[in-house]
Amino acid sequence: AQGIPSGNLLRGGDFDNIDEFDAWEGGAGYSWGISDGFLSVNYIGLNKFSQAVNVSAYAAAIDGGWVEAELHVSSYTYNGGEWLQVTIEAFDSADETNTLGADTAPLPNATVWQSQVISTALPPGTRWVRVSFSCESGSSYCSSYLDDVSL
Repeated sequence: AQGIPSGNLLRGGDFDNIDEFDAWEGGAGYSWGISDGFLSVNYIGLNKFSQAVNVSAYAAAIDGGWVEAELHVSSYTYNGGEWLQVTIEAFDSADETNTLGADTAPLPNATVWQSQVISTALPPGTRWVRVSFSCESGSSYCSSYLDDVSL
């Protein structure tokens, strides 16, 4: 769409630069490490790893009803027994108290790198978008690996 960037709106999505990692947030009970240019996240319980993006510069296009958020991600899980998923949430402000919409998609349950594209329409009024990753397993511990994350 005209006026909408084609670059990555997420900071540090390639996980090559540890200095950009501060843009990502995690709940209590997770640990992370960057190695060989990808991110390893170990979740304890049902925590999420996420980043919020200000999209208010694109308000006119979003409010016109023709903007779709497209998330690209490469992922894999440690032993294939984990279920990794991504959620894209739309909010009307930075305080994230009024959710305008949310879309959750499972990522491949695989022990080799898999790429996926998740698309969702941004409702009119969207000014912030949060991208979250979460992982579940049959136990309380879950390991996942992410790379090349872009919005």
